[in-house]
Amino acid sequence: MHPHGVFYDKGSEGALYNDHTQGELKGDDHVQPNMDRVYEWSIPENHAPTKDDENCLMWAYHSHVTPIEDINTGLIGAILTCKRGTLDSATGVRTDVDKEFVLLFNVFDENKSWLLDENIRRFCSDPEGSLSQKTDSAFVNSNKMSAINGRVFGNLEGLEMCVGDKVSWHLYGMGTDSDVHAAYFHGQVFTIDHHRQSIATVLPAMFLTANMKTVNPGTWLLNCMVTGSYDNGMYTLFNVTKCAREAEMSMPSGGTTRRYFIAAEETLWNYGPSGLNKITGEPLTKPGSESSKYFIKADNRIGGIYKKALYFEYTDDTFSTRKNRSADALHLGSLGPVIRAEVGDTIQVVFKNMASRNYSIHPIGVLYNKSNEGALYQDGTSGKDKSDDAIAQGKTYTYRWTVPEEMGPSTSDAQCLTSMYLSFVDPTKDRYSGLFGPLLVCKKGSLDSDNKQKHYREFILHFVVTLEKVSWYYEFNKQQAKNISTINEADLGYINSNKMHDINGYVYGNLPGLSTCRGERVAWHIMSAIRMHSASFYGNTILFQGKRVDSVGLIQGEPVRCTKLQIVEYTADPHRCNTLLVYVNINIHKHKTFISTR
Repeated sequence: MHPHGVFYDKGSEGALYNDHTQGELKGDDHVQPNMDRVYEWSIPENHAPTKDDENCLMWAYHSHVTPIEDINTGLIGAILTCKRGTLDSATGVRTDVDKEFVLLFNVFDENKSWLLDENIRRFCSDPEGSLSQKTDSAFVNSNKMSAINGRVFGNLEGLEMCVGDKVSWHLYGMGTDSDVHAAYFHGQVFTIDHHRQSIATVLPAMFLTANMKTVNPGTWLLNCMVTGSYDNGMYTLFNVTKCAREAEMSMPSGGTTRRYFIAAEETLWNYGPSGLNKITGEPLTKPGSESSKYFIKADNRIGGIYKKALYFEYTDDTFSTRKNRSADALHLGSLGPVIRAEVGDTIQVVFKNMASRNYSIHPIGVLYNKSNEGALYQDGTSGKDKSDDAIAQGKTYTYRWTVPEEMGPSTSDAQCLTSMYLSFVDPTKDRYSGLFGPLLVCKKGSLDSDNKQKHYREFILHFVVTLEKVSWYYEFNKQQAKNISTINEADLGYINSNKMHDINGYVYGNLPGLSTCRGERVAWHIMSAIRMHSASFYGNTILFQGKRVDSVGLIQGEPVRCTKLQIVEYTADPHRCNTLLVYVNINIHKHKTFISTR
C-alpha cells in the first residue's frame, strides 16, 4: 500500500523497486497473500496543507508492486490530510463542511487486471474461446470501463445533499494518457483554488478539491465532458434536495435582461474557403501536401465542405432577419453568437429550431431551473420541466437564465469567465454537428452599452478536432464523394480525412479577423474540445492567471472531448507591426491560423 502526500520511511513506503533496502525495510514492498503489514505514515508541517490551501487536501494510496496491473485490478483509495481542528476529535468527521464526496475518474482497463482470466472463466459464455482471443480489438475495448468510482452509465449511488449545503468534492484520476477528463456538475458551480468553475480538469495522478455551495434543487447530471468518456458511460446523477433550509442567491439590484434570438440552422460549411494554406501559401489541394487529404474531392473523399447545423443570431422573435456579424466578430466562424451577461443580469434566449432534428441550448456557468436546462436525460422531471430538453423541428422555446453573485467571477478571477452553450439532446453528435457557442459571465460594470467588454478587444478561439463521421449529417456528407461505393469505412486514411483540426471551423490559417492594434489590450477566451492542446502565440507574451507566458495548456473540457475553459489577457507589443502565428504546439494537430497586429 503506497501513499501520496504523507511522510513515511522506507519500511512504510509500500512500493517495489530497487531502492537498495533489505530485510525489514523491504517487507513493505510486497505483502504475500494472507499476510499482513502495518504501515505508519505521518503528516508533519511540511506535508500539511498550507495557509493558502483548502482545509483538507486530497491524495491517494494504491498498491505498487506492479502499479499498472494493481490499480486496474482495483487496489486504489483516497487519503485526506487536513489542517488542525478540521476533524471532530471523536468521530474523525470534518466539522467545516456539510458533505464531502470522493470521486475517481478513471478508465479501468480490465485487460490489465490480474483477474482477467478469472473474470473470463466466470462471466463469458464461451470461456475457452474468449481466452484464445484476448487480443481481439473488440474484446479489448469491451473491457475498458470509463468509470466514476468504478461505476458506469449512472450506476453510482449515494450522491445526496441538501440545498444550502457546503460540499467538498475531492476529485482525482489515475491511468494513462487516455485518462484526461473534465468533470462537469450540471446546475451548480464551485471554486478550485479560489477560481470559479463549472468544469474541473482531472488528469492522471492529479488530486484536487472543489468547494460547492448547493443552491439549485433537483436531480442533476455529473458527467465527463470528454466525448469518448461520456459515450462510454462516465456519468452519474447527484441529488440536491430541499431540506430544512433555503439557499438564498445574491442578485445585485440594477441588473439587465439581455435578450438573444438564436436559431439552429443547417448549412454547408467550408473549412478552407480561400482554397489556400495561408501558412505556406500553397493550394489546399496540392498533391502530396498534408492538407490535400482533407480537401481533394475524390471517389472516396468528401473534400473540405460539410453540411452542419450551426447557431445563428436573429434580430427579433420573427426570425426573418439574420443579424450580420460585425468585423470584430468575423473570427467566430462556425461558433454561435457570443452570449454575454454581468452578475445580477437575466439572460433570455428565444431559440427556434430551424433544423431537421431535435436540438436544444444548454448553458454552462449560469443559474437555471429544470425547465431551462436544455439537457435531455432522466432527471425525474415531467411536463413543462421536460419541454426544454429537446426542441422539435420548427418549434420555438424561450430559455431564461440568471447570473447571481455565486455564479459570477470570484475576486481572484478575470473580468469575465469563459463558458459555453451547446445542444445537449445528444451532446456528442450535436456538438460535432456544429451546435456550440461561447458564453461570457462578467463582473458587474464590465460591459459597455454595446454589450462588449470594456477596455479589451475580445477574441474567442475554440480548438477542436471535429469528427465529421460522428456528425448527424455524415450520411449526407458521404454522398458528396464522387463514388461512394469505393468508400471503405474502416480505411484509416478515409477516417482521418474526416477529422478536421480546426479553430472556430477553419483550418490552415483560414480563420479571419484576428487583427489588433499596437499596444492594445486583448482578452483571449480560449476553449478546447480536444484531449490535450497547447496554444502558442508567436511574437508576444500573454498574462494568464497572473503569470507571463507565451503558451497556454488546454484540456478537452473539452470536450469540453472534455472541455477546459480559460481566459488569457494579452497586450500586443507596441513596437511590433507584423503578421504573427497562433497555433497548437502539438505535432499531430494542425490548428494553425494567423494573428496580425497593425
